[in-house]
Amino acid sequence: MNRDEIREFFYREGLIYFDEKINDRYRWPEDFQKEAFETFLNESRITPAFPAEVILQNLGLLKQDKMSYAGSLLFSKQGSLFVPGASINCCLFQGTTTTRVLDQKIYDTDLPANYRATVNYLLAHLNTAYEIGVDRKEQLEIPEGAMREALINAMAHRDYRKPGDLQVHIFQDRVEIINPGGLVGGMTIEKLGTVSLPRNPLLFGMMHRMGLVEKIGSGMKRIADMCREQETSEPEIQADYDWFRIIFSRKSTGSGKSSGKSSGKSSGKTGTLILERLSSMPSMTIPELAAALNLSTRAIEKQIAKLKESGRLTRVGSRKDGHWTVKEKGP
Repeated sequence: MNRDEIREFFYREGLIYFDEKINDRYRWPEDFQKEAFETFLNESRITPAFPAEVILQNLGLLKQDKMSYAGSLLFSKQGSLFVPGASINCCLFQGTTTTRVLDQKIYDTDLPANYRATVNYLLAHLNTAYEIGVDRKEQLEIPEGAMREALINAMAHRDYRKPGDLQVHIFQDRVEIINPGGLVGGMTIEKLGTVSLPRNPLLFGMMHRMGLVEKIGSGMKRIADMCREQETSEPEIQADYDWFRIIFSRKSTGSGKSSGKSSGKSSGKTGTLILERLSSMPSMTIPELAAALNLSTRAIEKQIAKLKESGRLTRVGSRKDGHWTVKEKGP
């Protein structure tokens, strides 16, 4: 074995850990983001009784005035400057292939902020079902908790030595979360959800302190349980040496169901869904709305024309650079 092969063997067997190594690209304290650190302390319930330097040293994140790779991911303004591939690449595609990109966002700050922004991206582009009975209930087409769990697991267990971004792909029929690195050495697909073998134990420990992950290796089991509870398909898992992919199937309709009333994509309900989307994302285009709601662009255009006519929706600016304004219903 040559030198590179020996080093890779030690990484694969968990004898050395990348996240614990010193990151020479990170300058302490010039690159240290105090806001991210304060958020970490708050979510970890750590009382700031000592200076930041002492706390970081006690946590094993700062060693001899040099930041570890784990600390670089947690407390940097732009993570990819210090750990290439630390960003998350979110894409919305038309149809079921990657041929046409309708929307793309790359989140590249500290790790917890990237996580929160990506969750919001998923919530903005997936459908919400409504159950109308005694109380109106809203339910995302894919269990939100399951997607959160899959995303945070991908961030915690990915191989940060590989420069490829973590990818979140939204298609008409599915959502894929793809992270570089494949399975951790000693792990198999059959063992997922039964044992915990973190690739990045220091980073994983910090995420555990923040309440983002569990240490008992039950993440995949919780994902399956949440899908069964919501009566949706359990996700498909694909893995090889280089990549790990979890695939959630989307429901074929975004209009939801009702008790004792017609369900389907009625005109009024579709209009309501369009207004809800544009209220949170005023810059959405007609093709993006069509992809998000699983409708044709012609159907979206008809609904928008009706909403404009009723005064509920107004276009401000050009088709390319403008945005939508939604007017709330009067009393």
